[in-house]
Amino acid sequence: MVKSSAFFVSIALAQDQVPAVCMPGPSYNQQLCELAQGGGGGGLPPMPTEAPITQPQLEKYDGARCPMNAWNKNILTPQQSTGSYCPQYECNSCCNDEALISDLGSKGTADATLQYGPFQFHGCSSSGKKETGGAMSSKCHEFVKNARCVQSCDPNAYVFYPEGTNHQGATQIPTCNGFCRDFYDACANEYMCYNAKEITELLVNFDPAKTDYKIFQCEGEYTCEQLKDTPFAGSGMLYELNADLKEAIRKLIDEKFGGSRRQPHQIFCERFSSKLFSPVVSESDQCYDPRNPADMHQAVVDRQNAYNSDSDNTKTNFPKTEVCSTGLSGGAIAGIVIGCLAGVALIGVAIYFLACRGEDGDDNKGQYDVAKQNDDHHVEMSEPKGDIVKGVSIKSEKSTHDYDPNESQRE
Repeated sequence: MVKSSAFFVSIALAQDQVPAVCMPGPSYNQQLCELAQGGGGGGLPPMPTEAPITQPQLEKYDGARCPMNAWNKNILTPQQSTGSYCPQYECNSCCNDEALISDLGSKGTADATLQYGPFQFHGCSSSGKKETGGAMSSKCHEFVKNARCVQSCDPNAYVFYPEGTNHQGATQIPTCNGFCRDFYDACANEYMCYNAKEITELLVNFDPAKTDYKIFQCEGEYTCEQLKDTPFAGSGMLYELNADLKEAIRKLIDEKFGGSRRQPHQIFCERFSSKLFSPVVSESDQCYDPRNPADMHQAVVDRQNAYNSDSDNTKTNFPKTEVCSTGLSGGAIAGIVIGCLAGVALIGVAIYFLACRGEDGDDNKGQYDVAKQNDDHHVEMSEPKGDIVKGVSIKSEKSTHDYDPNESQRE
């Protein structure tokens, strides 16, 4: 009995004796395979398929996702918030907004800033005069408010947390030049309290977390100075010193507060934010706009790619929190909806009123046509007097207003 090639191949497969010319790869040859199997006739076995290439599984990120401030208490991963202070993170936030507002205390509210970092504003007017009840302008306040939200509430800002566990939030975010310029334009001319005689405390015992330096307190013999003119929030010098001492202090300030000899808006952006923002000078370097939550989301993508491209690092998956669909709070959205409904109602009333007025106008138009016919008949039957025929003629040819039988008398 003649056996088919399939029979011999099946035996060879069972005994691991399949010729190399029958196996997939560079040695495969159909004719030689058929000869090796006895001349063929029964067909070849199906070509084995290669196993799919599987990507190595990324390790889970095990770092902190949220800071350790009082308003971040018990929030280990981003969660929904009320958005009362940071509406742009209402759907996913590391903050309890009410706790954040409460912690601000005398420093301000969601609508006003009286103190940011160590800098106090409540003792100065918008014109630079000493007075109680002062506050930062609304334009600058929005930038400061955004800075607070990005630092400790943004769910993607964790890639800028400093090393360690007891941290207060992001720091040294590579910030785009355009943002720093806008920040400077909004806040550079703000007046803050300044006690020049208390500078020694700040230079000798500088602590980035300290917010009660006497040099910035609105007490005693302070003056009101613009942020851009101060050595700590801007790039100016408010006191007269000899050239060598002034240069020494300038270098010390550069070392402690950052801001080497760069443009004023770049120095301001870093110093006033206490190094929350790190201005990117080179256009070729990656930067982010802290006003845009999508930029912070991109920062996580960039950090993961950079981290995993280093062969010394274990490939890790950095969690990315999706950006909220809108920066409006629930109350703002409800207000917009109510306003739209009210607008629709008003439009409906206006349409109804105009429709009713149009029907009345049609009736009046009928009366006008009858009067027109009578007047025309009167003109044909009697001699014109004065301008009455002219008046009727003009009205009948050009006017579409309601007819007034006394109008011709007034003319």
